[in-house]
Amino acid sequence: MLTPFPTNYRPLSSILFLALLCSSYQLAKAQPFEYLYGATTDRENAYAGTALVTNCAGGGYIAIGSRFPTSGGNADVYVVRTRANGTVIWAYLYDLINPVTQTSANDRGSSIVELPSGGFVLTGYTDVNGNDDVLLMHIDCNGQITPGTNLVSTYGSTAVDGGLDIAFSPISPNSVIICGETYGGLTGTQDGLLMRVDYTTGALAFMRAYDNNGRDDILRGVIETSAAGPGDIVATGSSFDQTTAQDDGWMLRTNLFGAILAAPPYGSAIIGGSLNDHLNKVVERQTPPSQGNLVFIGELKSGMANSVSDIWLVETSAADICNVLLNRNIGDDASSPNVYEDYGLDIVEASTVYPYFNVNIGDYIITGTTTYGHSPGEYEGFILPISSGLVPLGTGSLFGDHATNIDITFSIDEIPNGFILGGWSEYHPMDPTDPRDLYQVATNGAGHTCCDDLWNPTSGQPILSAICGPVTTRNLNPSGEPDYNRIQWTMATEACTTQCVFPKRALETGDDDLSIRENPRAFPNPVVRGGEITLQYNDLVEESGNVSVVNSLGEKIYTNEIEIVNGSLSIPLQTKDWPSGTYIVEITAGIDKDVVQLIVVE
Repeated sequence: MLTPFPTNYRPLSSILFLALLCSSYQLAKAQPFEYLYGATTDRENAYAGTALVTNCAGGGYIAIGSRFPTSGGNADVYVVRTRANGTVIWAYLYDLINPVTQTSANDRGSSIVELPSGGFVLTGYTDVNGNDDVLLMHIDCNGQITPGTNLVSTYGSTAVDGGLDIAFSPISPNSVIICGETYGGLTGTQDGLLMRVDYTTGALAFMRAYDNNGRDDILRGVIETSAAGPGDIVATGSSFDQTTAQDDGWMLRTNLFGAILAAPPYGSAIIGGSLNDHLNKVVERQTPPSQGNLVFIGELKSGMANSVSDIWLVETSAADICNVLLNRNIGDDASSPNVYEDYGLDIVEASTVYPYFNVNIGDYIITGTTTYGHSPGEYEGFILPISSGLVPLGTGSLFGDHATNIDITFSIDEIPNGFILGGWSEYHPMDPTDPRDLYQVATNGAGHTCCDDLWNPTSGQPILSAICGPVTTRNLNPSGEPDYNRIQWTMATEACTTQCVFPKRALETGDDDLSIRENPRAFPNPVVRGGEITLQYNDLVEESGNVSVVNSLGEKIYTNEIEIVNGSLSIPLQTKDWPSGTYIVEITAGIDKDVVQLIVVE
């Protein structure tokens, strides 16, 4: 079921400027949108996010995350496949069942990859066997699991293990590579985990723990190389030093079977400074002259003014991961020197020219989250063009509710004449019991949804060196095949309409303190025909206004005057005479105008 999102008018100047950028792409294939996916009473999120679908009929996008019931109970893997316009083709929860106790497991989805033959393979965590294990699940283009065709399997030690990222392996038939974490490795502490597995049979080529001299290690991103040393595995993450209580970035390169070079040029390097620094994802450069070089993205505090995180980009040579060629930090803008937190979460190399984004083949596009323009802890997702020299190419875009909540875009992928981003958002005003939803953003080739804000960060060059050396490894081998349940879960919410309007979440100065206005909220929404909807409206002052309801034909079916007393107002609306469909409620109070879309169902 598709339900609209409450909205509020944006400033005309922003709409006109973005309209010019959007009009240049009217004939492009990309259909910009921002959507939330999930129930109105549960928490859904996504960390590895969204990717383009090219090998399944109908195309579109695939997104993975987890669903956490707010009423308690275990989490489930959450997978959504959408059309190119963001509407849902299918969405399912996947819940593993312990074969002995027949109880529901705690399952979380981390990353998903499309297969050349069609269908998808995902990874994550499951405690179906007791402690968390790596989850491997093969589903078809329709989200189905056919016994004997689609494998569901778990891998792990007697301790905690989990998969965080997955990549298809073109050099090894029917194989995927998974990276993550394990506590069942060498020292009893957290170690990085790498594995290569046949997704049709479940057979492991290898599964290994990687330890940096007793540190706590984790691997968050993985690729298989193709431009230089085809079949090598490159993974990245962070390594925590218990003595200094600080994280460093970690870069790891192995051969096809997970073996690391034990002598120079080393295949492992720790890089960072005196504060917490992390690396999250990696991309192999495909464009000459530096073809095969590796570019890592993360966040850096060391050496940054005010010890505030900046986006961090590191380039190493193809031949030696310890040979750092470039270090860049990116964040804030020229008028605000490093007061906002900026995190780099994913990166993609441009395979075509995007003239309205100043991007050429071989440049990069990155995503992540920033507090730019907000208070600490108030994040927006972003997209930003980056040159092959790892400096910003101009203006990027900020996504989200442009206010006090958390919106994070964890992943980015190219689509025809645009980009698709995925993550999660904590803005869903339909119901206060809905703390988080899976979030998907499609932009045009200029990096815009037509409902975004602009961002112009600056860059610097930190002085950091890599500490090179081999890590110790240990094989991990157990596996199992649990039962599962698949549950339909198809709710979606439009977070950005074609009119470029957004929910109002503006900070306004009162006589004493800053206050937040959250307008309006509607409960329940959707509503069964004949039921009552309550609109909750807040204001900072007592004033009069009016409320009106318009149906999908543009006919005004209800209007009434309102008086706001004590800064708030509850407005009951009866739907017994309203046919099922979409309705627009407009509330005007003083100079403020707010709009919410309501859904009535049979």
